[in-house]
Amino acid sequence: MERIVGSSPAGWARLAGALYLIVFVGGFFALGFVPAATIVAGDPTATARSIEGHELLYRSGLAAHAVILVATCRWLCFSITCST
Repeated sequence: MERIVGSSPAGWARLAGALYLIVFVGGFFALGFVPAATIVAGDPTATARSIEGHELLYRSGLAAHAVILVATCRWLCFSITCST
């Protein structure tokens, strides 16, 4: 296996761990907290009003989904790079 100049396995491991932590915390927020705070079971009108009343929270959940996507793609790229 050929090492990339200027990189250490410990640095790659820390980066992968940080990305994994971002995915975990962001996933809890976007998939656990935001829907629990905005969705009203069985009442779409109340759900729409709740989203309208908590617009910043809803938008933060969408932003967290985007961050999770980017972090996951980065983690996959790093894992492919490090394994070859």
